Amino acid sequence: MAILDSGINEEFLESGIVDEFNAIDPTSPTIDEMSHGTPIANIIENSEIDLIDVKVLNKDGKGKADDLVKALEWCIEQKVDIINISFGYQTENLAVKTVIGKAVANGILIIAAAGNTFGFSVDYPAKYDEVISITATDKELRRLSSTGKGKIDFAFVGEDVVAIDKDGYYRKFTGTSFATAKATKYISSLMAAQKNR
Repeated sequence: MAILDSGINEEFLESGIVDEFNAIDPTSPTIDEMSHGTPIANIIENSEIDLIDVKVLNKDGKGKADDLVKALEWCIEQKVDIINISFGYQTENLAVKTVIGKAVANGILIIAAAGNTFGFSVDYPAKYDEVISITATDKELRRLSSTGKGKIDFAFVGEDVVAIDKDGYYRKFTGTSFATAKATKYISSLMAAQKNR
């Protein structure tokens, strides 16, 4: 399972990372300076799942389409089963769309955040039909007002999700990113159970 994000500080995880790739700078380690990739990985981690850390976002949470394309191409080469994308963007990029189609054609399941667009359209790549789009609810299962509207496949609780931050402390996180991580954990656990039958 590949986590495309801001990097993961592996020392705070129980599972550990089996491989990594820095799409922004392949010569640098995949350190999480933003405190996004680490909590995402902490939510997803499961003893049955091998995690792969793919850095595509910088310390400000920004990422270039070219780096996302490189990351997705790398994931295809590694033959990953699942890709978690807990971020998105409002403007479609055809290069990204093409490589996502290629990844899905290679049997990779892509799960992406609908986005915190406050009622505006769902982000790409979650907007694509072949990508599983996840929105966030509060603890009473009501849609968070911060979430995007439109093409939604599933909803998970994304309010005050407790996870480890980049410095190893437990914090509460809210948004579709963290609802997506919960969805990915659930789906990947089902896939692992199927494989082990």
